[in-house]
Order: sequence, then structure tokens, then C-alpha cells
Amino acid sequence: VASPVFAETSPALSPDGRWLAYSSNESGRYEVYVRPYPNVDAGRWQVSQAGGGSPHWSHTGRELFYENGAQALVATAVLPGVTFTLGAQVTLFNTSGFAGTSGSVKELYYDVAPGDQRFVLFRRETENGDVKVDPLVQVVNWGVEVRAKLKGKTPQ
Repeated sequence: VASPVFAETSPALSPDGRWLAYSSNESGRYEVYVRPYPNVDAGRWQVSQAGGGSPHWSHTGRELFYENGAQALVATAVLPGVTFTLGAQVTLFNTSGFAGTSGSVKELYYDVAPGDQRFVLFRRETENGDVKVDPLVQVVNWGVEVRAKLKGKTPQ
């Protein structure tokens, strides 16, 4: 999609590879859109109506999940067919207590568990009104560190 004018984030391909969901601020606020893939110029459908971001597909491709502007996770039915057709939308739960990026658009950190019945999210903990997120530790050259710790040890 890569517009030079608008910010576009969170690309997500449908499981069958036919549809690309993403978030863009082309309307003046971030919304979730879907385009055909790989011919992204063949159509465009707006999924969210009051702000949206962080789209993820269900494993079946029959639902598209996203976080709406009210900080709630929404499930949108995707009807099977040649063209992209949306079905009913259902608000699942409030996401304000879960971790994501901050700024002009919040990117919620989550994934859809196998079976499409559960989600994996990082929960934020607050202390005295401050938001605290567990740090993510990145280990560079981890192979060297493992070899150093195993030096002189024999496998059992």
C-alpha cells in the first residue's frame, strides 16, 4: 500500500493470502482497512468506523479482530465469497489494561490463539498511577553466552 501521504501500520495478510488488513490515518484518524492482495489497487474497504488499529485475522479467516478507538477489541465477521464482505461486528472486551505502544495511535500487543477462542496479551500493572510494563530483554550473541555457561559441563 505504502502511501507517501498517510501513515500506514500493522499489515496483516488473511490466512488464504487474498486480503491485506492494515491501519491508516488517511481519514484523519487511524482506521482499519482491507484491500485485495496482491493487487491492492483493486479495491478498499473500511472496517472500523470510530477509530481502529492492530488488525489480526482469525486462523480460519472468517473474522478480523482490531482495537477500536474506545480501547476495546472488536471481532468483525468476514463473509466467504469472491469479494470482501463484512458481517456483524461484536465488541469483545476492554483493552485499556493491556500493553501496547503509545502516541498518535496505540498498537495493541496481542495475538489470536489457535482455535480462535482466546487471545494472548501483555497486562499492564499500575503503581501510584504510573504505567509499568514488564521489560523485553534482547540478548545479542546469545550463543556465546550459552557456550560460556556450558563450558566444562558434560551432557547428562
